[in-house]
Amino acid sequence: MTVAPPPAQKSAWASRAGTITLNVLIVATGVFLSLVPMTEQGQAGMNRLPFYLSIVGFFALGTASVLLIWRRTLAVQITLAASLAAILLPATPFVALVALVTVFKQRTWSTIIQLTLLVVAATVAGGLWDLSAGPHAFAAAFSQQDPLPTAKELFANAGWILPLGTVIWMWPFVTWGLISRTLTDRDRARNGESRAEHEAQGLRDAASTQAARQEVARELHDTIAAKLSTVSLHAGALEAQAGENPELLDSARVVRSAVHDSIEDLRHVVAQLRDPDPEASQRQHRYSLGDLDELIEEAHRSGNSVRSRISLSDFSLCDPAIAHASYRIVQESLTNARKHAPGAPLSVTVQGGPENGIFIKVHTEAMASDPAAASAGFVDPALTSPGAPTTPGHGLIGMRERAQQLGGSLSAQLAPEGGFRVDGWLPWTPGDPEPSAPTA
Repeated sequence: MTVAPPPAQKSAWASRAGTITLNVLIVATGVFLSLVPMTEQGQAGMNRLPFYLSIVGFFALGTASVLLIWRRTLAVQITLAASLAAILLPATPFVALVALVTVFKQRTWSTIIQLTLLVVAATVAGGLWDLSAGPHAFAAAFSQQDPLPTAKELFANAGWILPLGTVIWMWPFVTWGLISRTLTDRDRARNGESRAEHEAQGLRDAASTQAARQEVARELHDTIAAKLSTVSLHAGALEAQAGENPELLDSARVVRSAVHDSIEDLRHVVAQLRDPDPEASQRQHRYSLGDLDELIEEAHRSGNSVRSRISLSDFSLCDPAIAHASYRIVQESLTNARKHAPGAPLSVTVQGGPENGIFIKVHTEAMASDPAAASAGFVDPALTSPGAPTTPGHGLIGMRERAQQLGGSLSAQLAPEGGFRVDGWLPWTPGDPEPSAPTA
């Protein structure tokens, strides 16, 4: 069964077919009319100079007729060349007139007026060349006298023949050009209105989004920040009252430190919500690759057994957005590993540099003892391992989106032998160099 093409495709085919047909007709007409002056001059005498010039004009205007296929990009050049050829040689002004229509659509009015005057001169010159062919050619179209009038008599009547012929030639093409110009100006105005409306809608959407961001920032500051401050206050009081109980004292310190870091993170988030400017956001990235050691130590203080391997070259030159994302991925991975494999030792590996990017692996020690996993290196094992992907929570979804926005990847899944594994990769992007101090 034959399936009909969609309407849009049919419309495109019809438009293409119409364009091809129009170009063929224009080129064929131009070549044919280029042959007419040569025929007229030949009837007047093949040993005359105008006849030889008409041969040159035929080839010149025939070539220009073919160039009309590219009139949208060569309109001015074709109009100039065809007009000069029609003035200097016995040739048709048809090619210049067709190119002039495109000039009407594309150029300014000063250019249009100048080229129109040039085409008028070419049309008048074409009439004079026709008159020079004598009674055996041009005169037959304007006289029923028998015998035909002489060339002298024809030139005597040129005062009304040339203006009439020029109007007959110019009127349809100038009208066509004016209509095309009007339609083009209308389309440009509509497109301008559409772009302006699109930009206005974008500004309205941006204002609405920023208002929502400001509202979220206020809620975070007024509710969560206040509650975290209360928790920090009570943790400090508990630490002061712990006395000689070292376990209680350590727990209180861990809580107070975690709350303090959470408040700083919250301030960072609020600042980003209030100022969405990308450059400001770039300055507000809080964590760098150098903070990974402190993150591992914090996990140790929380009672987790973490074995880490951090090997990064030129980490201080990394783009702050990449460094911050790496820190967040490790942080979220540790949280999820503790969630899916509570009590199991954790292994964290962060390795890379400017050449290969940053590879992140977080998994349980049970998985690290698997020879197959140990040999996987930094190739993303989530694509080949038999483990089934986990149902991601909001944290993992956010980390995956963060990695993808930066051009990287992240996968998380449960290991077959138990435990949890996260594999991520981020491209290495150099950060903007710090501005140097002015020198005297």
